[in-house]
Amino acid sequence: MDFLAGTMLWGAAAAAIPVLLHLTGRAKPILHKFPAMRFLLKSQRSSSRALRLKHLLLLLLRVLALALLALALARPIWPLAAPEASALQGKVRGDFVLVLDASMSMQFKEQDLARFELARRQALRFLERLAPESRLALILATEDADAAQGRLTLNHDLVREMLEKAQPTGRGLDLARALAAARSIFEREGPALAQRGVILFTDLQKNAYLALQARGAGAEDGTPPLAVVDVGSADAVNGAVLSARIPGPTVAADQPLTLTGRIRPVDRNRSLPVDLYIDGVKVDQKALEPKGAEVVEVQFTFPAGKPGAHSGVLKIPHNDGLMLDQERALAYVAGRPPKVLVVEQHRPADAPAGYRSSAFFLRAALESPSSISATGLAATVVPPEEVHAGTLAQHQVVVLADPGDIGELTWSALQKFVDEGGGLFVWIGPRTDPALLRRYAYSEFQPHHGLLPGRIQSPVTLESGKTSAVTLALPEHPIFARFTPGVRSALQSVQVRSYVKVEHDPGSSVVLSLGAGEPLLLEKTYGRGRVLLSTVAPDPSGSDLPKVGEVFVTLVLESCRLLAGRGEEAEARLGRPLTLSIPNPPASGTVTWKAPGDAPAVQLPIELPPAAEKPGPKLPAPDAADAESEIKPGVLALAKLNEPGLHRISWKEGRGGAEQSLLIAANPEANESDLAKASPEEALKALAPWKAEITHDVDGVSVVAEEAKPGRELPVLLLLA
Repeated sequence: MDFLAGTMLWGAAAAAIPVLLHLTGRAKPILHKFPAMRFLLKSQRSSSRALRLKHLLLLLLRVLALALLALALARPIWPLAAPEASALQGKVRGDFVLVLDASMSMQFKEQDLARFELARRQALRFLERLAPESRLALILATEDADAAQGRLTLNHDLVREMLEKAQPTGRGLDLARALAAARSIFEREGPALAQRGVILFTDLQKNAYLALQARGAGAEDGTPPLAVVDVGSADAVNGAVLSARIPGPTVAADQPLTLTGRIRPVDRNRSLPVDLYIDGVKVDQKALEPKGAEVVEVQFTFPAGKPGAHSGVLKIPHNDGLMLDQERALAYVAGRPPKVLVVEQHRPADAPAGYRSSAFFLRAALESPSSISATGLAATVVPPEEVHAGTLAQHQVVVLADPGDIGELTWSALQKFVDEGGGLFVWIGPRTDPALLRRYAYSEFQPHHGLLPGRIQSPVTLESGKTSAVTLALPEHPIFARFTPGVRSALQSVQVRSYVKVEHDPGSSVVLSLGAGEPLLLEKTYGRGRVLLSTVAPDPSGSDLPKVGEVFVTLVLESCRLLAGRGEEAEARLGRPLTLSIPNPPASGTVTWKAPGDAPAVQLPIELPPAAEKPGPKLPAPDAADAESEIKPGVLALAKLNEPGLHRISWKEGRGGAEQSLLIAANPEANESDLAKASPEEALKALAPWKAEITHDVDGVSVVAEEAKPGRELPVLLLLA
């Protein structure tokens, strides 16, 4: 007989308690002899024999009950010989966390079945081998670790039901996060009382293990063993549309527009057709000649269309084992592209040869092609004295490039510009006295004071030879939506030598910060517009940010795109929440959301801004036209976008105004279309801190070896029930 909790057998000592109580509770009788009582005593002696037997039996039952209770708490496994019980032999006992890879590559069809279905069947087969006392948890792994069953449970039917309902996604795989989640489940359960193990069902995709090794995500002491069940074949190939890029989310209407796509051909030595659809109509087809290349670029030039929202799809007509990545959706708005007004001081008369103003690097960034814009943004440079309402009306974004002192009239014009929906980007540099900007921070008496997102204090210069690193205070901020992992990594390696100390307002947000927690980039919503404030100079005097070209260009262009109010047309990430600004929102407080496919449109509530009363005397109620102009943007918070393709948000402006719509393109992860497998050696190297093994069949997993015993095995606790 085996015991899962043998220490509980010490409780059997409690069986002596009834005996002790019986012995110590007996009272010694006092004898009094009366001749007349002899007949009663004779009758009592005959009845006491039966009563004594009854008490003895009751005592034995009490002792037996306590002994069996201690035995049950010890969780014994009692073998009872039975010829018909062979089906229960060789059961697996212990606590296990099943991690099921639900990333896009698991949708690839291996002959007749998708890899995810193969993994599901392996997991269900493992459940059939478990003994009733074994406990389970289940994690569906993508970029997040979705704990479908986040605690160990004895309810195997519940886990089986979750496995049968689980579906793969179009997202990537963060293997380090999945393994950390599995480890945390065991940590919550405390010390191990039984065998433990983590079983990962995956296709052994190479990029997941390379990312794991690059992050150096290891295990801690006491980490349970890990079994990797490989369900993918080594010879799988897949064609895919990796990207489809246009000059920007807003383009000039009725003008030629160039789209650049990156294609992975199914066969590197054969021609491949690529189709382009705009607004549901096929506008062009090109024959792609790979000539042995793994990835090939293709370009299409087509009319941008009339002013308004447009959608497109770049598609490979050939279908292979992974159809989800055969097309890529895009959305853009035809109209006036964002124009940026850069404000800087005049060139000093005594400036030496090769002089570069503070705006030099900003101009270079705005005019540079990048992954965001193939042509950059249109930028105009003026001195502070030329900033007035007429100049501002021709632009959507104003960048103050270390401009020095700005007069009260100019600042009032900027305040009105932002309040009406413009974007303002303020860079504090060596030519701008922080004390001059301090009065434009929060003040409850003057309306245009408080435009800046924080209380500006004194400059800070670090000691010679010391620098401070940059930290992403809001990693999911829209500015970073198009940042590649390489750009993000390079941004966090930027070193800062001097900055201006700023205490941010409660209504503002810190987007970037320094290692000590000091704000580096702050954001604030003001009226219908938005303000960004950088506490470092736009030149190399305070940091090496301008020297890291890819980071500086991407940060400046993405910030200006956000300030121009064009964040709504940005690509959304599958499986991630999305927050949208709804300009001139409907009075009903709801918008219509139509997801891709045949799903019906649904009504979603939006958060309307509170009606703020301005200080001063009460004025007559405005007429309808004035009321329309005072409507502030609303905010729509979307849940996870799990469907790839085009999502449409539509509403009627204001109170019965024109119909408006936004198009959001959600596409699967491009790196998941590469089905290259990691070799067992590469995978084990990435999993080096774990006690890991790789197998193709769950029946061959040694970390969950069977405990084969003759006869039928039943827990005694079941007998008590």
